[in-house]
Amino acid sequence: MQLACRKQSTLWLMLENGFIAPSINIEEMDEQAAGLNIVTETTERELTTVMSNSFGFGGTNATLVMRKLKA
Repeated sequence: MQLACRKQSTLWLMLENGFIAPSINIEEMDEQAAGLNIVTETTERELTTVMSNSFGFGGTNATLVMRKLKA
């Protein structure tokens, strides 16, 4: 449960503060990933919607989507 809350908190921080957190510990990109937009450094970006997918063993899958509401 703590991991799920941590993931939700990270998404909320990115949404509220306008940045995309990097994928860490990528030392060498696989050739098959060439051309994909993999974020390896913190990127400033105005966000309106964020999404996180989680895939588990045995088909336990989940998607968390958060959207910024206009006041």
